[in-house]
Amino acid sequence: QAAPPAPQDTALKRVQQAPREASAALLAVLELIQHSRQLSDLTIEHVGRHMGQALQPADDGSPLHGFGVRLEENWHYGVLLDNRQQPRFELSFNHADDTASMQPLCQLDYAGFTERLQAQGLQRASFHGEHGQLQREIFSKPGLQVSVYPQGEPAGNAQHLCVRMVSIP
Repeated sequence: QAAPPAPQDTALKRVQQAPREASAALLAVLELIQHSRQLSDLTIEHVGRHMGQALQPADDGSPLHGFGVRLEENWHYGVLLDNRQQPRFELSFNHADDTASMQPLCQLDYAGFTERLQAQGLQRASFHGEHGQLQREIFSKPGLQVSVYPQGEPAGNAQHLCVRMVSIP
């Protein structure tokens, strides 16, 4: 008889395919973080299960795995897992046009995403660049560190931030 699934997997809402909306992709990352106790949990299988799609090996034979999803005409996101020395996970939103509105990425905005990280018990540390502009924030719990990178609208609306990238570590 097969062993029951690990406790961390029983509460997971199974995703049939990779999310097709930015907010759903960010929610999948939150689930991944919630169900990861340490960096070594970030295996190809674990990340693929939580992100809703199997990670594909890189074409160049490197130890990189990932996938990409088109969100709409101007936006897509990529999921990358690098297992060279220690696991590194990255979800990044990319655009085809520098003037593309960030609105499709802001259904779950930066404030909402980071509040959910803190609700999981992660501690927050902010890093600012010149002129006090927020560069990134690091959220940590024992065994895991998450970096979140914001971006405002191209028109200069720095008051409303969206998530541009999430990386672990």
